[in-house]
Amino acid sequence: MNKTETIEGYDVVIAGSGPTGCVLAKDLASKGKRVIVLEEGNDSRLFLGSPLALLCGKHTKANLPKSMFTTTIEGDEVLIGHGLGGGTKTYSGASFMPDFEMWRRWGVDLEPYVEQAREESWVSLMPEKFVGPGVLRMMEASAKVGVPMQLMERHAKWDKCEVGCNSSAFGCPHGGKWEGTYAARDAITMGARFLFNTKAENVIIEKGRAVGFLANRKGSNIEVRAKATVSSCGGWASVAIAKKAGIKKAGNSFTGDPMGLSFGLSQSRKPSTAHEHMFACSYDDKKNGLMFAMTGQPRSMWMPSFVMKEGLGALRYLHRHRDLTIVFYKIHDQAKGWVGENGAMSKAYTKQDKDRMEYGWEKNRQILVEFGCDPDNIHRTLVMLGHPSGTVKIGEFLDDHCQSIDIPGLYFCDTSCFPEAPGMPPVLTLVCLAKYEADYLAKVL
Repeated sequence: MNKTETIEGYDVVIAGSGPTGCVLAKDLASKGKRVIVLEEGNDSRLFLGSPLALLCGKHTKANLPKSMFTTTIEGDEVLIGHGLGGGTKTYSGASFMPDFEMWRRWGVDLEPYVEQAREESWVSLMPEKFVGPGVLRMMEASAKVGVPMQLMERHAKWDKCEVGCNSSAFGCPHGGKWEGTYAARDAITMGARFLFNTKAENVIIEKGRAVGFLANRKGSNIEVRAKATVSSCGGWASVAIAKKAGIKKAGNSFTGDPMGLSFGLSQSRKPSTAHEHMFACSYDDKKNGLMFAMTGQPRSMWMPSFVMKEGLGALRYLHRHRDLTIVFYKIHDQAKGWVGENGAMSKAYTKQDKDRMEYGWEKNRQILVEFGCDPDNIHRTLVMLGHPSGTVKIGEFLDDHCQSIDIPGLYFCDTSCFPEAPGMPPVLTLVCLAKYEADYLAKVL
């Protein structure tokens, strides 16, 4: 039997190197703390900028051949990142301000960290030269149906971006979109240690307190010990960590910000959005509990998605790719469903959720018709989940500093700890959360 290697002498051990894990490691290292990060994947940049990035198994969790993404038992697709940077490798780069009032209801004040977080994650408004005629048409059309989209902020360095690029969902090989990867590289420069191909399996608990992780590294067991033990594995994978540690009710409900894409083909010779920058404009419809955006989803994803949902008859529209326009909605959903210790998940929708989704579909259709798309050719995807959250949430399992109520020394710092559904892209919120938590841990360790 192989002897278990012990690694110790650290202030903080973090499982998972998504945006929170990376920023938390960097900020703690900058404050003089000894930090070690365990990452199941690695620092691969394979196929970034290409559709193959979603299929190579390095950047997302897939359920091939059924889907290029993870799926619920009901068949809904779930986008889950993998490897260094987590979901920020292949996210759209959309930036939304955190819902500060919601977090304050649960005793967490993220607002003091937002300016640092914006600078950290390159948040800025899209420059005028990236605003094409399709975007202007979209803002005009959406306003006419009561969804007044405006230019939106992005996690981007615009001097490294190309006009018309809409491939950021496949990752950016040019360094134009912020990823947790960049915070990780700074963390390493400051002395943090990253162990790749290392999966945290169990929390080590001694005398009722968490003292580290038992992990598997390239087939060998290791113990990584520290004063504070942090799971930043994400709203899906953190459930297994919590349940194995004894938080048995973790994952008994979750939110996922269900979203739906609608595709239309322009009937006119006026510009579509097929060659526009991704997520150029959006509208946060707080009154109705959802948000809308012009996605600019890469055209290479359109036809495979169309065929999977509509059958081979969709191929008759292949030559119309230059007329393609895509809009989407994302709802603020209620916490219903479950995530199991083995990673299986089920998402149930309440009447409120279903009403919001139907409203989203109808508004998508109205926007596309007003934009000039043929009503007979508008189609929509099945519902997708953007980011499982609220599985190990503050206020139920955790205190207001993300520490387990029952297991001192064990923290959850990712979407799992969200007390409510964000209802919007969560990256800026996650960066704020990491900075909030780094400040706290630096003071108590």
